[in-house]
Order: sequence, then structure tokens, then C-alpha cells
Amino acid sequence: MYRKSLSGEAGQQALSAVIQFLEHSSTLVEFFTDQRPVKDMSDERIMKLSIAYNWYKSWEKQVCQNDTISRRYKSLLTMETREDLDFMYHGIMSLITFCIEVLKTEVVPARLNSDIIENIFCQQRSLYHGPTTHPTYNSYRTGINCCFRTVFSIQKE
Repeated sequence: MYRKSLSGEAGQQALSAVIQFLEHSSTLVEFFTDQRPVKDMSDERIMKLSIAYNWYKSWEKQVCQNDTISRRYKSLLTMETREDLDFMYHGIMSLITFCIEVLKTEVVPARLNSDIIENIFCQQRSLYHGPTTHPTYNSYRTGINCCFRTVFSIQKE
């Protein structure tokens, strides 16, 4: 009824855009609250997650390429939120791929949070850098490789 009450095509388009945003946001929430394990890369939830992520990226690209919008950044999520979406998507896809293809185990999305990542950073810093708050790229790279071998019991090839 609300849609019918809107006058003009601009109002209709705005409402449709809001509905799309909510649908894709709901996909993210549904994925990360799902208690069912992801057992293979062809899981329908992974495909839905990819579709939602690609929608966000196409929205960003469309707004950034539109020269008629004077303050483009006001038409998008914040830069930090967009970066978080990138990190979240690429991180979860890498984790799921690694767990399924290398470790031969499944992943329960609802059990994931940033604590494991924070734990790895804390271990990496405490085990390999001590109180150093600004490690160099090379020292951090060496430490993180050692940390991952420790956490995942991966043998050095």
C-alpha cells in the first residue's frame, strides 16, 4: 500500500532500492546466524552470499561512476563499512575454502566471529614480537606464517 501511495517514478525507484538493500543485508544476517555447517563450496548459502556481496559492489561502482551525483559518498555506506564488507566477504570465502579443501572440515557460520582473528594477532604479537607495537612487514610475515603453522598444525614444506 505504501508503494502505491508514492507518487512518481522517483519514489517508486527509491523504495525498490531500499527493498533491495534490506534483502541483501538480510542475506548477510541469515548467513552468519545459520547453525547448519557449510560442507562444500557449492552450498547455496555461499552463492547467496556472493550475490549479496556483488550487489553491494555494483551499487558502489554505479554511484562512483555517476557524475551527476555531487556528493557521491553521501549516497553510499561509509568507506569503513564498505571496507568491512570487503574484508568480511574475502575473509569468509578464504576461510571456508581453506577449511573445506585443505583441512577437510566443515564451517558453521554462526560460530564465527572476530575473536579467532584477534586471537591470532595476539598470539602472533606475543610469540614473535613481544612488546613491539610496530613490527616491520618482513618480521610480521615470518611471525604470521609461524603462527598459522602452529594454529593449524601445518608442516613447513
